[in-house]
Amino acid sequence: MRIVRLRLRDFRSYSSADVRVGPGVTVVHGRNGAGKTNLLEALYVGCTGASWRTASDRELVRFGAEVARVELDAEAEDGRHAFSVGLEPGTRKRLRADGVAVDRLADVAHLVRRQQEVRPGEERLAVRRGELHVERDRALER
Repeated sequence: MRIVRLRLRDFRSYSSADVRVGPGVTVVHGRNGAGKTNLLEALYVGCTGASWRTASDRELVRFGAEVARVELDAEAEDGRHAFSVGLEPGTRKRLRADGVAVDRLADVAHLVRRQQEVRPGEERLAVRRGELHVERDRALER
């Protein structure tokens, strides 16, 4: 899988950013404090749903903002995929893969390979122990 685009809103020092990544080597350069590490951290968060720098979502949300969002577009052998992470301190992260809520982005490789198993109308996916299980949102069925 190859990242082709990264979009940020209120992530760390970025109010917004839209970065397109070419097929070759990408070099990120700039002065100290320009946000190079924040950009790399955003890529990591978009791929895994977590930061390697902090366990606190509050630190990922730009000062003065209430929420942050990281979106990635990627190309894989089976086509194009979209991943997003919504961050709101004090609440659970909102993780999505190809428009479907997921519990963990770390399991996305299994989701991408098995995306065809997801049928319209199914609200949530839970990936556990390498297998894909689809769970309906019980609150919507009441």
